[in-house]
Amino acid sequence: MTSLPTPVRGRHRPLVVCAALMFGLVLVSAVGTVVDGRTLLGESVWVKPLKFGFAFGLYAATLAWLLTKLVRGRRLGRLLGTVFAVAATVEVGAITAQAARGTFSHFNADRTDPVTVALVPLLTFGVMVIVIAQLVLAVVVLIQRTGGAAMNRAIRADSRSPPSAWSYRSSGWSPRSTPVR
Repeated sequence: MTSLPTPVRGRHRPLVVCAALMFGLVLVSAVGTVVDGRTLLGESVWVKPLKFGFAFGLYAATLAWLLTKLVRGRRLGRLLGTVFAVAATVEVGAITAQAARGTFSHFNADRTDPVTVALVPLLTFGVMVIVIAQLVLAVVVLIQRTGGAAMNRAIRADSRSPPSAWSYRSSGWSPRSTPVR
């Protein structure tokens, strides 16, 4: 049996597994967009899992690397990394399950379908766990003095991106002509 390369072996294992699962989902979803003709609102049912898989895979891989740079709060960072990895995997898994069923996952969901009724609270709770984990991790990372000045500036700038993205989405603005309900 071969061992993992040193750069991967030192990373946060749950986040590395999460990233690998997400990038695997990207491949499966890409195939799904080609071979599965089902659509929702004019686009393939597999586009949403593809986008979520790519975004969460990239974020989990970056976070796994970033957690190796922690000096203070290392134990808390590893715990929150695990919480994030589990919550993100469950969240994207539920979104993928709904895509495989050919239906909406969150908004505009059919409230008479028992599977959807069971998944919507899970998705809602999962988002809260992910957001709280990200906010606390941002604070843990911001108190670090790892690397040089350029790295510290990059970390501080990046830690502002999730809150700005959340405020964009929660503002209610949508590029659609009709509001999302």
